[in-house]
Amino acid sequence: MEELYTRLFVSSDRSHQDLLALVAEACAGKIEQGWTVVSGHYEVDVRPNDEGTEEARRAHPGDFLYFPFTAEVVTGEEANDVVAYIRFVGLLMNKLHAHGMRVVASCDWEDDLPGGGRLGT
Repeated sequence: MEELYTRLFVSSDRSHQDLLALVAEACAGKIEQGWTVVSGHYEVDVRPNDEGTEEARRAHPGDFLYFPFTAEVVTGEEANDVVAYIRFVGLLMNKLHAHGMRVVASCDWEDDLPGGGRLGT
């Protein structure tokens, strides 16, 4: 089975390091390589969104494509439980939203995620 993939767009005023620490806490994971959280069969890469510049956010207010951060959630080859993966992504989305962030998922199973893949929007 190929790896599962979800890209989360995250609107937050937190620093990259603070957001990374929150994701690690939410996933009960460990930060590696300065931007990756590893948790069991999952990896979450938390990075600044190259498209999410201050200028772009002013020009496109509320458009999730310009949120300041992305979090890409992938599985290893040995992880093939789609239901568990969707549960993991949903848990992460709910945790970020509980901390006042807007979160939008881009994947093939958005409708199966909390809020239909959109929280706080």
